[in-house]
Amino acid sequence: MSPQRKRYTYEEFLQITKDIDRAEFIDGEIIMQATPTAQHQRIVLNIASEFRNFF
Repeated sequence: MSPQRKRYTYEEFLQITKDIDRAEFIDGEIIMQATPTAQHQRIVLNIASEFRNFF
């Protein structure tokens, strides 16, 4: 049996994450996001550049 997760209200989410930039509120759960790595950022930039060149 898995433990039941706490469901938060949107107001609780705003209070808990007021100083945190990388958090999402999905179906009552607070999801923390990892900071992207430098390699990830380079890949995103390369893909964006390819799209810009194409269009």
